[in-house]
Amino acid sequence: MILLRVGNMTFRTDDAMVELLPYGAVWVERDFPDANMLILPRVARVANTHWHSDHVGGNARFQQSGAEVFGAHGDADALRRADTHCCVAEYLDQPVPVYTVDHGIGDGDRVLLGDTEWTVVEVPGHTSGHLA
Repeated sequence: MILLRVGNMTFRTDDAMVELLPYGAVWVERDFPDANMLILPRVARVANTHWHSDHVGGNARFQQSGAEVFGAHGDADALRRADTHCCVAEYLDQPVPVYTVDHGIGDGDRVLLGDTEWTVVEVPGHTSGHLA
């Protein structure tokens, strides 16, 4: 395994596989592969494109460490009401720990993530509140 840092990117290579690690992440290789660790820097903001469990499963943990969660206005309202269909994707059996959306966002809103400002675009389809 080789770690290569280029600018703000870290690459982990293993034979023919190349994996891009998040900025500031550290990969710890151990004697037993199941014990390998990816250590992430503190996350300040999480922006969710939609609320399926495979996208929002870590939100509660990020919030516990102080991160703000951004998500579609409709998703935020449903989570506040504790709708039973929140975060469910029928084909996934992944329970989602309780979290809230700190900042509801929608079409045309601007969100600062790191040092980059992003413009929110609503793209309903995959879910009714899907964002890009």
